[in-house]
Amino acid sequence: MRLSATLPIVSLLALASPALAQNFILDDSAPYAPNSYRHTNDYAVGEVSFNNATGKGGSDPYAVNPVSLKETFVTLDNSTEVRVYDVCFDMFTGPTGSSSYSVTEGFGSLNASQESATRALFSNALNDFIFARDNLGYPVAAEVGAAIQMALWEIVEDSNPVLSLDEGSADAGILSVDIAGSAGGNTANAIALAGTYLGNIQSGTWTDQGGFNYYYADAGSEQDRLWVTIEPIPEPSTALAALLGLAFGFRRRR
Repeated sequence: MRLSATLPIVSLLALASPALAQNFILDDSAPYAPNSYRHTNDYAVGEVSFNNATGKGGSDPYAVNPVSLKETFVTLDNSTEVRVYDVCFDMFTGPTGSSSYSVTEGFGSLNASQESATRALFSNALNDFIFARDNLGYPVAAEVGAAIQMALWEIVEDSNPVLSLDEGSADAGILSVDIAGSAGGNTANAIALAGTYLGNIQSGTWTDQGGFNYYYADAGSEQDRLWVTIEPIPEPSTALAALLGLAFGFRRRR
């Protein structure tokens, strides 16, 4: 099913208030109460590990399994449901146990540079995910969703201003990515795509395209989330087209 081009304006206005936080509880069992939210799909690929050189809370290397982007419905007080794209904001904090969130508009504690990079990421790459989900199916959509999650972690967690997943001499202190265990090709493709996305942001090729709404879901001492709602849906980016070209070329050569 194709995502509608626009979300109801009343839904967007009701979801967040900059001055007053709204509380949401994860509720996976029908009927869904107001101020609840529920997962509908979890687009995940295999394990990756990050070599933590930033002094954050993780071990070295820090394994993450799975890497994913969630599609979620948020139920508002007026019983309207809003589709949300939901990603992990705290790489070094485990999955939320209480599933209770205080949600406000914006990006939490991100600085201006991180906010700009995050806007550029989602306002370009999320269209790739939606296109892949609707037209190409789960394997490719999962790769794109995981790439978005990894790129966000790089923006949020790495203190080095160079946005890259490559730990090299020119970018000391970076979070480098390694395929862990028997993750397979999906993870490798997601890592490559995340690198391309970050390169586009770093070079200024990608900037904020607008039309997106961002909410910080604070879980206290547990894992915070970033929620994104989308309005217009542009065409997929050239980065996804390049990935698909490689994938289709590989299939033709087999």
